[in-house]
Amino acid sequence: MKKGARVFVMFLCGILSFGGMASLTYAVGGVGGAPLNPLNPDHKGWFMYQLGAGESYEDVFVVKNTTNQDWLVEVYPADQIPSSSGGFALKQKVEKMEAMGVWIKMATNEILLKAGQAKKIPFTISIPQDAIPGEVAGAIMMEKKSPEEKEKPTFSGGTGVRISLRTGTRVYNTIPGNVVEELTLLEGSSAKLKVKDVTRKECFKKMSSITKLRCFLPREGIKSYAFSHKIKSAGNISTQVKFETIAKDISGDEGEVIFDNSEKPPIFRVSPGATFDYNGAIPNLPKYGEIELVSKVSMIDRNGVETFLGERTFSTMTYPKNDILSVVLATVSGVILLTLFSVYRKIKYSGKGWVVQKVKAGETITEIAKEHNIDWEFLAKVNGIGQPYILNKGDKLRVPPKK
Repeated sequence: MKKGARVFVMFLCGILSFGGMASLTYAVGGVGGAPLNPLNPDHKGWFMYQLGAGESYEDVFVVKNTTNQDWLVEVYPADQIPSSSGGFALKQKVEKMEAMGVWIKMATNEILLKAGQAKKIPFTISIPQDAIPGEVAGAIMMEKKSPEEKEKPTFSGGTGVRISLRTGTRVYNTIPGNVVEELTLLEGSSAKLKVKDVTRKECFKKMSSITKLRCFLPREGIKSYAFSHKIKSAGNISTQVKFETIAKDISGDEGEVIFDNSEKPPIFRVSPGATFDYNGAIPNLPKYGEIELVSKVSMIDRNGVETFLGERTFSTMTYPKNDILSVVLATVSGVILLTLFSVYRKIKYSGKGWVVQKVKAGETITEIAKEHNIDWEFLAKVNGIGQPYILNKGDKLRVPPKK
């Protein structure tokens, strides 16, 4: 990147879907904007028109400063461009504008806002005579800077990179005619079990002193199940898509519902001709279980009519790998200890290196054991003598050699 290149950290205006001055969103340090008189009651934070080819409309954009200092705000229109995920993205200011970026003419492109001040900026949107039916989108963007630094760009961290934050308010115009809304649920949906690792430090805090050895094994914390869909728009206007997801733990007889968003399903707007990537997740899966996930996808057209596009079903098993490794480790350790103990007993009671001694008349096993300073039961076991532990003259015993 060349020195002094401008880098925009974009707070895309897709989040600015609120209505009226009371609900302005100030993503750039307390400076934001909204329509003065929104035409669409369902999207009061957006400019939404239905102007035909050759038509114009005069409107007002309100910019407000909710901070306790003055700001110089640059205001300009920008074209929408497709993003890699199919969401709402905008051209940079330095790029060539071809649609909303030139169709909208602001009364001013720079305004000084005192602390707590709001100002109105009139503008005109004019649709070209050769515009074809369908939707064209963009935004009115805002960038703020200190009035003292109007002519002096601010650089970050000595890198020579200009950091400029911007936010905006969406602008949509649907040119009447052959308007098409069409969404398709594509093949290639996927799902993956994700695990949030527990750090070794956290593990040591949670485990008792006896079980801290487990902290050196792979550590697992909260599990989640992530899945994705691809939605293709073949229409010429943006269309809403709804995702309803239900997940059950079917390891039991009835199947326990562990996630259900059907009351408030996520709804997204897919731009014309875009491929939209939806990424969902089921959080806090049970420690043990068999999870079945059903995700239903529906299209909602501009009249509020829903059309079912399809559904995808995923399943996975969830179990703590570290617990299994702990069991395996304990089992292997037990086998090793039993083997060592068995070898030890064989060596201990083998009498290896002992000498053979003949029993004299009247000698008892306790007397012989005492003579050699060993336990009499141990001596009996080495020689295979059981109750009542009677010795006869001439019997041969293995006894430790005298030191």
